[in-house]
Amino acid sequence: MTGAWVVPAGVAVLLSVLWSTCSAMPPDYSVVTHSDLALENTTFTMSTWSCWLDCKSKVIVEFQEELRLPYTFCMWVWPLVSSKSQTIFWLLGPNNFIGVPVIEGKVSVSVNDTCPTPFPDAILEQRIWYHLCLTVNPDIITLHYQNFTYTLQVSEMKKCPMQFPEVNNPEFMLGNDKFSGHFSRIRIYDRELTKDEVIDMVECRPGPMDFLSFSNISSHGIVSQSPSDLDGSCNSMSNEFLALFKVCGNLSQAQDSCASKGGRLIIERDGFDKMVDLILRSHDNSDPTIVVWTNETKDEEHAVALSITRDSNNTNNGMYYSPRYSTTSILSVTACLLPTKNTVYFKDDSITMMSMQQFDNKFLLQSMDGHFIFRKRCHELLKEMFDSTNVDVCLVYMNMGMTIEISILDENRGLLGRHSWYYLNSEVPRKITLSMCDMSNFTCDDGQCIPLEDRCDGLSHCRDHSDEGLMCKTIDTLPSSYWKISCPEQEPLVDLLVEVAGINAISLESNSFKVSLIITTSWRDKRLTFLNLQNSTKTLELEDYRKIWVPIINYYNADFADNLNLQSTTKTSVLEQFTVKATTESVPTIMKSYEVMKYRGSETVISRKVQYLFTGSCSYMFFAFPFDTQECYLSITLKGNQKCQPIWNTGDQGVRVLGKASTLSIYSIPYPRFSSSKPEEVKLQFLFNRRFEAYMLTTFMPCVLLCILAHITLTHFQLENFTDRITVTLSLLIVLASLFSQLSSSLPSSAEPKLIDIFFFYCCLRVGTIFIFHSLINRSMNDMQEEVENEDNVARIITGSTGTDTAMNVKMRLAWPPNSKIQKQQRRKFFTPQTINKIGTFFLLMVDALIISLLAFWGVKDHFTKFNNFNTYNVTQE
Repeated sequence: MTGAWVVPAGVAVLLSVLWSTCSAMPPDYSVVTHSDLALENTTFTMSTWSCWLDCKSKVIVEFQEELRLPYTFCMWVWPLVSSKSQTIFWLLGPNNFIGVPVIEGKVSVSVNDTCPTPFPDAILEQRIWYHLCLTVNPDIITLHYQNFTYTLQVSEMKKCPMQFPEVNNPEFMLGNDKFSGHFSRIRIYDRELTKDEVIDMVECRPGPMDFLSFSNISSHGIVSQSPSDLDGSCNSMSNEFLALFKVCGNLSQAQDSCASKGGRLIIERDGFDKMVDLILRSHDNSDPTIVVWTNETKDEEHAVALSITRDSNNTNNGMYYSPRYSTTSILSVTACLLPTKNTVYFKDDSITMMSMQQFDNKFLLQSMDGHFIFRKRCHELLKEMFDSTNVDVCLVYMNMGMTIEISILDENRGLLGRHSWYYLNSEVPRKITLSMCDMSNFTCDDGQCIPLEDRCDGLSHCRDHSDEGLMCKTIDTLPSSYWKISCPEQEPLVDLLVEVAGINAISLESNSFKVSLIITTSWRDKRLTFLNLQNSTKTLELEDYRKIWVPIINYYNADFADNLNLQSTTKTSVLEQFTVKATTESVPTIMKSYEVMKYRGSETVISRKVQYLFTGSCSYMFFAFPFDTQECYLSITLKGNQKCQPIWNTGDQGVRVLGKASTLSIYSIPYPRFSSSKPEEVKLQFLFNRRFEAYMLTTFMPCVLLCILAHITLTHFQLENFTDRITVTLSLLIVLASLFSQLSSSLPSSAEPKLIDIFFFYCCLRVGTIFIFHSLINRSMNDMQEEVENEDNVARIITGSTGTDTAMNVKMRLAWPPNSKIQKQQRRKFFTPQTINKIGTFFLLMVDALIISLLAFWGVKDHFTKFNNFNTYNVTQE
């Protein structure tokens, strides 16, 4: 039956009616007397296992007179099940009693008022022929079990006073008390047999023939009898048996149906006469005419079938012929030869191993503990209950006469697979799987086996696609004590993997940077149980991860909107994925008839991957600009609640930061690092090295060139060309001032001076200093010219306007100059224009060296201080 069946209300009442209507009659419902039956040549088959109520089966043998000690009972016995308690035979007389029960699988004996005492090594296993001979003496009881002999002292047996029914004549009773199986070649002797006589019978020789005769034999309950030959119980059971299934299909479908059960179709070598006889005797199908496929093909398009017609007077007899059919023809019955004891797994919430068997010409599944599954015609009430007119066959699951569950069987779908079963007095069906798949495989709804690792992998491998779908959940049902806001433990360890996808922007104006991160957090929750992981990473659905505990992360120096968005249930601009992966191998198990791989939460890693563009704040330091190196970080902090504080797993590669060196605009960014000063906090460390090549070309080199041009006015211009020198110097000073003014508008704002500010100021100061030196040189030259003119004036006073003695024709000077003029002459001796020019040139070069050294020292110190500090942080080795 498939999952499409719907049980209407009141099914429990209908099922109760079903059990009372369809059950067998009360115990001893059928009594058959066999006056001419030869007990030693008869096999009795008792089928209490198939009763729908607590019914019993027994055979009673009456003697004409009471047996006298010693006497011996011999028989072959074949138990269908090895139950905890069942009776093989009793002997009742007016004055004595002997019973031979099987208790916990061991043959036991009770004499009169003694308790059942087991023979320790005489074990009866199910579905095996055993030969038993029991000899009773007044003091000793001897059991011949196969080729072994055991004895018990009656005096040592424990007393258990019991009441027994009164009988007029001695009675020998086989079975009763839920025994199912075969009894064959039963003999009773009024003497003790020798060991050699017993061995003759064990080895299938005729044995002693002086056994007793009986006055009457009667069978009660579900008992059938058949002739037995000497070799029947000695020969090993056949490796195959024949079973009929009402499966409509062509030749290929019939072959597949048998193969799915581990069997095959009939072939000519099996003997068609023998196979037809088995089909006629089979209780699996009672149709008057049966046509089944054989595996004998005459050509690619035709195969041999067996067409069997039952005798209307005796359904065990009939006739057949073997016509040829097209291999595409549809036949309504499939005959399969199945391996004896082929294992079938009964799977609900546990696994019960059952074997394919045939008993009393009926196909059944049997477990070691006496549970049976067999096909039975459904009752009309059951058809009405399911509102279906094509329901004909039911699967019945019972334990030694007590029906446990029932299922509607769609035989075209097959015996194997997943069916809905109904308990007595229950309206809710449950799924049960009958499968030949071991635990390394998954059973599809139609019985097909596929590797278990192929289940729930996103691809359909079953013909009916039942390996995918709603049953493919990843998290088992949460325990009632689970609370998603509560941590799995007081300080759960959380692994962290950060992949730096790239630095997207660095904003000096807003003291911020944008970084694209892929953040993966991983943890374990021992309160959870996971399913169907199969050593691969599985993605959790939204409804799953919203039910479980997830560590909350705060990014304290990130933009507030980022934190708000990442913690919101309706995230925007966030790529988020939850996955789980098992860290150990799992043992397959069964859950509600489905084979699953179950994993404990402590052995499973839950991961949350978030990809987001973060905006982080950073305090930029611009003193070394444009040779500056900026240190920035992004804080990733686990948020605690109540008495729970998750912490990062900073040991054993629990925290990893991956990335690569990159370049963004005017910054070079080395491999990212991380630090952790608190257990709950990890800081992603970034280092932004400004690339100053462009500044060298566009700013520093022009300024240096202007300074060189200004310096040339000191070294290469004529001292007398004051106008040229001062014009060039002032022009250069104006250009520098304009360049500085233009550049200042594009520089980052800061209260502290920057190296570029100092450099520009020095350049302007240097050109201005040259201007001053030019002025001093010009003043010195003016003073020298004035001195010459003064000397000329003195000569004029003495000689006249020409300053020459006309009588003597000699130029005259003052014998001594004034004191002020003497001092000026002394200064001019040391501060000549040439001297001032040299002093200016030397002074400026010395100051250049000092300023360049200071600028280089400050820039290098800033870089290496931050670089060395950055290198102290942790780095992940790929």
